[in-house]
Amino acid sequence: MLIAVEEQDVIGCLTAEVATHLQLCHSCEIGIGVLKERRGIGIGTALMTRLAQWAKRTGLRRIQASVFARNEPAILFYQRLGYLIEGKRKEAVKIGKHYEDILDMAKRI
Repeated sequence: MLIAVEEQDVIGCLTAEVATHLQLCHSCEIGIGVLKERRGIGIGTALMTRLAQWAKRTGLRRIQASVFARNEPAILFYQRLGYLIEGKRKEAVKIGKHYEDILDMAKRI
């Protein structure tokens, strides 16, 4: 877990979970969040850069993320960092009475 702090406030965080299964342990699944009012100034990019450095040192070969298909800013953010859309899971998540599609995105390092 990486945490971005400004003064004493947490303004962003990134988690990376390395797969434990022997055939998958070369990859990790990530989640990232930055406070809405602090987006667009490089915090997410800085967290992702630190993640990539850690992943290389650790010997990982792949970083993957699940993104809501309607979350255009997040999709563009990942694509700008070299992530590719590898697939779409239709109606993968139920929120209230509605279903949302999920995009599987990944980057090989």
